[in-house]
Amino acid sequence: MRLKVVDFKPEHVRMFDLDKFGRMLFVSVGEVTMERVFAEYAKPEQPAFTVFLDNTPLVCAGVWIWDLGHSPRTGEAWAIVNHDKGSQEPFVLTKAVRRGLDATQEEHDLARIHAVIAKGNDKACRWAELLGFERETLMRKWLCGRDYFLYARVKK
Repeated sequence: MRLKVVDFKPEHVRMFDLDKFGRMLFVSVGEVTMERVFAEYAKPEQPAFTVFLDNTPLVCAGVWIWDLGHSPRTGEAWAIVNHDKGSQEPFVLTKAVRRGLDATQEEHDLARIHAVIAKGNDKACRWAELLGFERETLMRKWLCGRDYFLYARVKK
């Protein structure tokens, strides 16, 4: 088993079965294409990485930094998980992403990283907690009339 963490590139996303994520994934960006969104995520000032296991991507993840001109900063976590392979290696996947988030938070002086997770997605909520996020609140009817939990990792 060879684990490799590399800088995220938009073409990594094409290695996933994106139909499994459904259209809700990018409803907040309107008519913008997925390729354009991932090109934004791949900018050098926006830290992101891909975790490969034996040349198969397990996850693409990163933090979108909202206030680049200030310090300390705030970021929003994002991730696309290869559910087929990731579920076979959940410990390896979680450990690699947590290390990536820890390094990103330190290197980019992020006082806070938050993540938004749809209410009812219990698996994603549990994973966020394993990654060091704490549930802060329920945002009612936040996006498309759906309820979402707000999670955060706040630097001590």
